[in-house]
This record gives sequence, structure tokens and C-alpha cells, in this order.
Amino acid sequence: MAPIPPGPAPRLKRHPIRTGIGGLLGGIGVALMLVLYGKLTLGTAGPIIIIAVVTVAGVAWAFVAPPRQRRRPAPPPPPGSPPPQAY
Repeated sequence: MAPIPPGPAPRLKRHPIRTGIGGLLGGIGVALMLVLYGKLTLGTAGPIIIIAVVTVAGVAWAFVAPPRQRRRPAPPPPPGSPPPQAY
């Protein structure tokens, strides 16, 4: 029997939009904390720079982080068990 040639590599599922939104929210939170605790003034470009840096870091994390494992489907019910009921 001839060996089976390897197929194409599986595509990894990344979520740059999701991590970008998370970075944006995290940046807003960090900037808000720094303004409220008096480390940054609101009239400067500091808060906007912090928000932009954390957002870019979130998007970069989407491409650098290891992908999550695939979710496995639920095992089938054992034979002889009653069917699931809808509520």
C-alpha cells in the first residue's frame, strides 16, 4: 500500500476583531484609571496614546497567542436512556 500524502495544513482560527475590541475596552479602562488617579491629565494626548497602544497590543495578541483547542462535541447518550426533554 502506498503512503497517503499529507493534506494541507489546518487553518488556525484567529479573532483579531474580538481582541481589538477587548484591547480598546482595556485601553479605555487603563486611561480612565490613570486620569482618575491623577497620573495623566485629560486635556493631553496621553489617554489617546494609551488607548491606541493597548488596542494595537490586543490585535497583536490575536496573531501571537497560541490558538485555543477545538471544542469537542458532547458524547452521545448511553443506550437505554430517556430522550432529552425540551423545556
